[in-house]
Amino acid sequence: MTSVGSVESIETLAEWLRERAEFYLDKPAGSINVRRSLADYGVDSVYAMSLVSDLEDRFEQEISLGAVAGARTLLQLAEVVLGLVER
Repeated sequence: MTSVGSVESIETLAEWLRERAEFYLDKPAGSINVRRSLADYGVDSVYAMSLVSDLEDRFEQEISLGAVAGARTLLQLAEVVLGLVER
């Protein structure tokens, strides 16, 4: 769990998201590039909802799927999420 007062960097969160995506997609560690489109890896709405659920658990805050829907990469997702939890 990460509190809003101790929010990590975008890069750190993107790496954590990469690990989660690799888990859900059953990919080897380090195989997903945080700057590459999630669609290239076959991430669909079910996987996206799983990632958002993990983020909600991490930050103990509700995160709307609609609020992060525009993120095309894990790096963009990390940036959007950190913007939301810092509010």
